[in-house]
Order: sequence, then structure tokens, then C-alpha cells
Amino acid sequence: MAATLGRICGSKLLKSAPALNLQQANNLSTTKTWTNGQKKLFATIGALTGGVGALIYALEQSVEASGTEVHPPKMPWSHSGMIASLDHTSVRRGYEVYKQVCSACHSMQYIAYRNLIGVSHTEAEAKAEAAAITVRDGPDDSGEYYNRPGKLSDYFPSPYPNEEAARAANNGAYPPDLSYIVSARKGGEDYIFSLLTGYFDPPAGVALRDGQYYNPYFPGGAISMAQVLYNEVIEYEDGTPPTASQLAKDVSTFLKWTSEPEHDVRKQMLIKTVGLMTILTILAYYIKRHKKMFVLAELKDTVRISPDQFNLKLLEAVRDEINRKLANKVLLNVGLCIALKDVVSLKDSFILPGDGASHTEVVFRYIVFRPPVGNVLTGKIRSCSHEGVHVTLGFFDDILIPPTALQHPSRFDETERAWVWEYPLDDGGKHDLFMDIGEPIKFRVSREIFEESSPIGPPKNEALQPGTSAQGCTSTAQQSNEARTPYKIIAAINESGLGVLSWWDQQQQAEETNNEEEAEENNVDYDNDENGEGAYEE
Repeated sequence: MAATLGRICGSKLLKSAPALNLQQANNLSTTKTWTNGQKKLFATIGALTGGVGALIYALEQSVEASGTEVHPPKMPWSHSGMIASLDHTSVRRGYEVYKQVCSACHSMQYIAYRNLIGVSHTEAEAKAEAAAITVRDGPDDSGEYYNRPGKLSDYFPSPYPNEEAARAANNGAYPPDLSYIVSARKGGEDYIFSLLTGYFDPPAGVALRDGQYYNPYFPGGAISMAQVLYNEVIEYEDGTPPTASQLAKDVSTFLKWTSEPEHDVRKQMLIKTVGLMTILTILAYYIKRHKKMFVLAELKDTVRISPDQFNLKLLEAVRDEINRKLANKVLLNVGLCIALKDVVSLKDSFILPGDGASHTEVVFRYIVFRPPVGNVLTGKIRSCSHEGVHVTLGFFDDILIPPTALQHPSRFDETERAWVWEYPLDDGGKHDLFMDIGEPIKFRVSREIFEESSPIGPPKNEALQPGTSAQGCTSTAQQSNEARTPYKIIAAINESGLGVLSWWDQQQQAEETNNEEEAEENNVDYDNDENGEGAYEE
């Protein structure tokens, strides 16, 4: 029906180009307007930028390789995987190392005891840890400062009251705060672990001042912090052997958590995001390829409203006139118009001399049937001919599947007037699968064809030629117009899963039947009689 209306009425609409214009889409490409000189200039700038970046990277690598600093090796941390969480038992042990060893010199002023809850300690354990410290608080009602036990809201205490006291106690060196030390050091936890376990005697030619120690992982090799981790320097609550490497590993994991307290939550969100995006991607692909038959086209037209419609509101009259003019018609290079979506804007109305009607320039959006190439649709077989299989969607009939786009090998059966897929069998034979009229068929849009059709006019010679009837002239005109269908879709079914739906349903049923038969055979118990002949029973 839509195709017929398009062939009869679409030509007149297509010819009225001055009255109906498409809004041109913005050109997203900015390079089309560039001159050759501009293109060469930007290409040269891009090449120079890439070359300078490569040179800087090469120089940086050469400087790192030429220095005396040893780069920490990459350690196989259990939390280094994309979806791996921190080892929370190791975090708890690392807190013990910090509390008993590191806290003597280093502060963690950005970590509160409440942060331990649910990570390494229970709420009761975190409260006990906080209560073990003394906090200077106040003033009270009398204006005096006082000492109180720590609370969950308190932060880890600093070993020194100020920076000067810290430097005085460490030969002028200031112990850094460890709250975000892993994020602040290149190499992260690999650097921390290597630094804590990398103390050696200074090699020949390396002179150290008093209070300095040799550590090749520290820049310059001379560090003011003495080695603090030794075997069995502390005892773990859980009984883990406190070797120096175990202590370094645990405190590095703990410092990783303090630097990135959102570590586990971030990876949990990654899993959720990947799962959600996978679902949305599959859904978007399905909608894009299987469901997106209709698009919104923004159009511009001058709408004529006759005087008998002046009793209506302007917007209502415009909507009625647009639907009357476009519904079920084909626009060249736009598609088959289905229904009005909305009116974007109305400009001033005017009346032309000699015409009592009102004319209004309107910008509107119209729902148009135009499936993208590659889209998979399901329709019904309308007819078969030597040209191929003609498919209808109910509201659109001009869909053709040519012989070259059918399942191979296929032939046209003159008797049945249907195409037949000669399905090859495992035994070398063939099974005929017919494409009967009315069968649901799934196909993929391979291309679309727009034709600028013309109105059907009278024959060039008004007098009928001898032997030609008026009915014959009408038939010839119809055939001529049929050959110039304003909008046609060329489809294909020559891939797995496409074609008549009953084919694949029958194949699935056959596979299920074969599986059931094999299952029944497997459930048969075989017995051997005295003569060795096989007797069986279910």
C-alpha cells in the first residue's frame, strides 16, 4: 500500500523541491575545506610533535640508564591484577609493622582509625587501637587543655610535634609522611619493598657521611634512614613468620591501601561497568542491526492552510496539513514517511496576493522508514519470480532479494512459482527447502535504491494503434511506473541464521530429536547371552 501510494503520489511531492527542503546536516569533517597547503602544514606539525615526543622519551630512558640509581624490579603483587583486590590479611600485618616499627619516625596524618574498619579491623578492634593512644584536646570549660583516649575520628599520631623536632632527631633529615607515599614515589610499592630490603655495604669509591647508609634504590645511593626491618624484629598476631621480606611485603601492601583507599571499590566498579557496558553494547548492536528501521528526519516546508481551517489553532492546523501531505509518501533520499514526530519551530505566517490561504514556514521532525544498510529485518514473502524473492513488511512492499543474494545453491521452481534452496546433506544428497508465499523470512539490508519517479501521463499518441486496447495502454503505463519505484530495498539471506524462519526451527527440532535419540541409546543396557549374541533391554 505504501509503495503504491509512493509510486502514484510521491513523484508530485518529489517535484515540489522549492516547497520542501531538507535541513542540511552539519558537516562533522573540518578537513574537507582545507587547502593543500593547510593539510601539509598540519601534517608537518603532527610529524614534528611526534618526533620531539619520541626524542624526549629516548633521552629520558638514556638518562635513567646512565645513572647510578638501581630501578626496582616488578614484583608479583597479588593485587596487581585488573580485578584483584588487596590482601587484607597482609594489610592488617602491614599495620602492625607500621605501628611497631615505622611510626617511631614517620607520621600518617591523613589516615584515621575509622578508616581501618572493614579493611583490616572490626569496629571494636579499631576502637581499641584508637583508645591506646593519648590525644591532646581542649580547651575545656575552664580553658585548659587536657589529655584523653583516642577515638575512631582521630588520625594516627605524629611521632614529632613539628618539623624542626623531626629534623633534629634525624641528623637534619625530615622523615616524610607515609599516608600517600606509594602514589608519590615512582615505582609505587615495588620501590617501597626494594628500598626496605635493599641495604648493602657501600661499594668501593662511594663515600658516605655520618648518619648515612648505602641503598642503591634511593636516588644518589645515600639515605639517612637506617635499615629497620630484620628477621623476627616483631611478632605477628596470626603467627606468620616475620622474615625481613615478609615484613617489607606487608608494610608495602598497607601503604598501598593508605595511598589508594578506594583500590578495591574502584576495581569492583570496573567489573560492574564492564558488565553493564557489555550488556548495553549487545543491546545497542541488537537495536542498531535488528530493530532500527525508523529514523527521525528534520524537514523544512512552507505549509498552506486554507481558510476553512482558520478556526483551528495554528499548530493543530499545521500538524494536520503536514500529515496529509507526507504520510505514506516517499521522499527522495529520505525514505518512506510514516508519521509526524513534532514541530520544531513556526515562523511568521503570510498570505500571498490572490490566495486567501495562510502560508507558514515550518521546521519539523518526521518519522521515516529507512533501515540502515546491514540492518536485519523480518518480513513475509510476497511473491517469487525470476528476479528473486519479493518481501513485504506489511506497510512497505518494495523489498527484493535477488538470486545472487539467496542461499546457495538455489533454483527457481516454475511449477511452484517459488525459489528452492537445495540444502546439502551429510550423505551427499540434497533436501529442497521452499520459499513459499506468506512464509516469515529474515533478511539483511544490503543496499537501497531511490528513483525520482514522474507522474503517469497520457500516451504520446492519443489515437490507439491498431490491435492495441485502452486496457493495454493502461497496463503499459503501470509497468513503466512499476519499473521506477521511488524507494526500493535490496536484501540478502546468504548467511547463516537468515532466510525462512521455519528452516532454522526445523533444523533445531531435528537436532533436539537426534539428541533425544542418542540419549535413549546411551540409556540402553546391553547384555550378552551364553552364545555371545547381543541381547538388550531398556
